[in-house]
Amino acid sequence: MIKNLLQDMKVKIALQFEGTIINTNATYRDGSTVTLIEMDIGKLMTNTTLFKQVLAANPLSVGETKVLFKNVEGLKFETNNPVTVEFK
Repeated sequence: MIKNLLQDMKVKIALQFEGTIINTNATYRDGSTVTLIEMDIGKLMTNTTLFKQVLAANPLSVGETKVLFKNVEGLKFETNNPVTVEFK
């Protein structure tokens, strides 16, 4: 039941700047928008391999988690800290 409820759920946290981004170290930039995190819950829930890897790895730090979630379909996760944006 939960799977059906969440299959179309998406979460996105992004910053939209008024003006033009001149320079940024952000990984996910589209025009004047920088995405910090974007999740397609439906895709993530069907990725049983990922869940097994997370359980086996038991990441204890943000760095370990970043490595584990890199290049996962349905997940954009900003890894730069801090994220810098210069705009005008």
